[in-house]
Amino acid sequence: MKRNNFLSKWVLIAGIVITITGILHNSFAPGMHQQILKNDAIRDKAHQLTYFFVFCGTGFIFAGLLTIYSSFYLKKREKWAFIIAMSSGIFVALGDLTAIAYAKFENNPLIYAGLICAVSNIILLLTFAGSFKKGKNNIIQ
Repeated sequence: MKRNNFLSKWVLIAGIVITITGILHNSFAPGMHQQILKNDAIRDKAHQLTYFFVFCGTGFIFAGLLTIYSSFYLKKREKWAFIIAMSSGIFVALGDLTAIAYAKFENNPLIYAGLICAVSNIILLLTFAGSFKKGKNNIIQ
């Protein structure tokens, strides 16, 4: 039972960090929009880029909130909580890896904070995967 409490608390903390990262991401949208308007090369796409920026931040907020919610049920070893926490972790990890590799945001500490939380969730969830309830439609064998 101690393993599940540790896992639940770790996933809760990671979910809080991911949610805060998404909130901070969205809070920088007005400043980013103003900077885009100053750039003649992409000025015509300012609204679309700002919308995409806010959409990504909102996705991180939603993934963080789902992670927080699922952490409460990881103590009870619920399979659905495992799936939700794992899916949210994969979503955040892929988003952060894309920001680093494709968008070249190598110097942003928020990206690395989210990536560390997401990858640690995935590793811990896979480590403790055997302790979750197995149902009729079990995908965790």
